[in-house]
This record gives sequence, C-alpha cells and structure tokens, in this order.
Amino acid sequence: MGPLLTFVVYNRAKGVRHLRRDISVIALLQMLALSYGLHAMYMGRPIGLAFEFDRFRVVSMAEVVAAELPQAPSMFRRLPLNGPMLFAVRKATTSEERAEALNVSIFQGIDNGQRPKFWIPYDEQARAQAAAAGRPLGALISKYPSSKIAVDRIWAAMPTQDDRDGLRFLPVRAKHDAVVVLTHDGGIVEFLLYDGFF
Repeated sequence: MGPLLTFVVYNRAKGVRHLRRDISVIALLQMLALSYGLHAMYMGRPIGLAFEFDRFRVVSMAEVVAAELPQAPSMFRRLPLNGPMLFAVRKATTSEERAEALNVSIFQGIDNGQRPKFWIPYDEQARAQAAAAGRPLGALISKYPSSKIAVDRIWAAMPTQDDRDGLRFLPVRAKHDAVVVLTHDGGIVEFLLYDGFF
C-alpha cells in the first residue's frame, strides 16, 4: 500500500513541505492498516478446542462470549496467548439454563462451546465420553476412501494391535472441515483435514 500511494502522490514539482505532508499521511495510513491487520489476526486466532458431546469445535477469540469469562472455572478465565487450550462443554443443568442456552443458540447463533460458563476440563470423564462418541476409523475409510493413506500412517505409528483397534474419530467444526483421531481413552492422536483426503 505504501509504495503504491507514494508513487501516486510523488511529484518533483511539489514543494518539500507538501511532499513531507503527503508521506506523513501515507505513513499514518500504513500504521492504521497494520494495526487493523494485527487486531484481526488477534481476534481470529484459535484459543481452544472444545469437546461438544459428539464433536469437537475450534473456538476463536472472536467467538468467545467475553462477558461470561468471570463465570468460567478459574483455569479458563484468562484466554491463552501461546496456543489453544483443550476443554469440554458441560450440559445445562437446570430447565432455566437449558431454555436460556437454547434461546442464545437459536436467536444469537452462539453455541455453548463459545460460552465460558459452560466450559469444563477435558478430564477422564470427558475423554471417556469422547471415546464413546467416536466412530471406528474403518468408517472414515468407507466414507472417504482417499483417507486410507493417512489412516494407514496413523495405524502404523501405534505400538500394538489393541492401540490400533481402539482408534476412533470425531468431526471437528472449524473453518476447514476436519476429523480428530482419538485413542481408546479419548486422547488426541492427530487431526486430518478433509482437503487432504482428495
């Protein structure tokens, strides 16, 4: 942007004061554009991977309902700067909370995975739920035969046959469609993008 604007406004016939003013305006515009770009990157960065009962969701900074951060468990009240955190989403516990969550989801398009007051640790219980919700990797190959190469690579990295047989997958809701491969106890092995299957 800067060189192009400089090329447009530069003219030797202009006085030094006029050129200095033009260049200052261009520098200001560049700083504003850079600030906007940095802010957009900061807001768009992923801050978490949420397990939502039958899928995972990548949650960006812009999607988080910041007003609910004080209601989150203490470990989730500060959003990370050094990469996404892993957490699960709890179900609404009362009829009022269920009604409120449904209204927010329908009328504002905000799911519980984006609301910090519903975040809980991705602990043993959540991992077991993820593993139980997962489907065998063979089903992924059946639906997307081109995923076989990636699945075979993951299978080959598993130390035992039991580990291979225990692998499951769940969809990931993100900018690009993906699946997450899980161990038999809900541990995350790898992400596979659908784009990579074709």
